[in-house]
Amino acid sequence: MLALVVVRRRPAVSGAVVALGAAIVVMRSEPNARYIYAALPLLSVPFAALLGWLDGRQRWMARVLVCYAIACTALNAYFIPSSSYYHKDLSTKSPFSSAERERYVAYTAPVRLVIDYCNRAHPRAAVLIAEGSDIAGLTGEVYENHWHQFTTLDQIRKALDMDAMLKLVDGWGVRYFIARKPSAGDYARPPALRELLETCTTPEYEAGDFYLARLEPDCGERVKGAAARAGNEAEPPRTVVPDQHDGRVQTSHVSPWSSPHIPLVIAIITR
Repeated sequence: MLALVVVRRRPAVSGAVVALGAAIVVMRSEPNARYIYAALPLLSVPFAALLGWLDGRQRWMARVLVCYAIACTALNAYFIPSSSYYHKDLSTKSPFSSAERERYVAYTAPVRLVIDYCNRAHPRAAVLIAEGSDIAGLTGEVYENHWHQFTTLDQIRKALDMDAMLKLVDGWGVRYFIARKPSAGDYARPPALRELLETCTTPEYEAGDFYLARLEPDCGERVKGAAARAGNEAEPPRTVVPDQHDGRVQTSHVSPWSSPHIPLVIAIITR
């Protein structure tokens, strides 16, 4: 702010106006400090102009500001490795080593390795991100099952079965999926998408918790087969036996929700 008052050079004023204006707009619309990081480097331009102005008038003040900038840089470098649990190793031991960079990427962002493979093996192919919004680097059309692409997310939610989901991805021209490896509490949603991934895709490459899968050409037949099996299982099998005590008929239902190893039999006595 002081630079705007005492410095009249156009580059310095322009840098300050753009940086401060962008920061104000961002903070009014989305008040999160990390979103203004991109504007901060521009403030170094008016800061440098302010140092030049002070050097000819208040040299001691210029030296104080230089020492302050050096101290801030040192503190940032010191605290970056422990900035949070998410990026606790952000500062690598050998920042100019390609091997160290590869190790860091594989540890913190394995999805980048999956994306690199996808670009090499299937350049410019349309891809559906089954979970999350990790799209950086993809060269083809990208569809996200995420609120960042609400229209895409809404269409995926409205596809209530595998057949509808297959028609949706066919309409997008999607043949490849990037997803997380399923676990007990972490799997693709909604159920129709998860079932399509399980029934119709084959993993091609994996790194960490992520993998790239391709849609098989016979997916339509697989979906029809799965629907037929589901239809057969919808009506539980019945056995009709005479009641040994009074001749009334019993109908036994085997519950489809019970374990296949321990069938749950519910006897309903008809009157």
